[in-house]
Amino acid sequence: MEKMNEVEKRKIDVYQLLKETFEYYMKSKLNVEENNR
Repeated sequence: MEKMNEVEKRKIDVYQLLKETFEYYMKSKLNVEENNR
């Protein structure tokens, strides 16, 4: 049971990281498009 919680926690961490990375990427993309105008 303890092990399962660790795995779940890691999954959440990874998901969180992906989400943040994606948001950062989208912001960067928008900024680049703004600058190119």
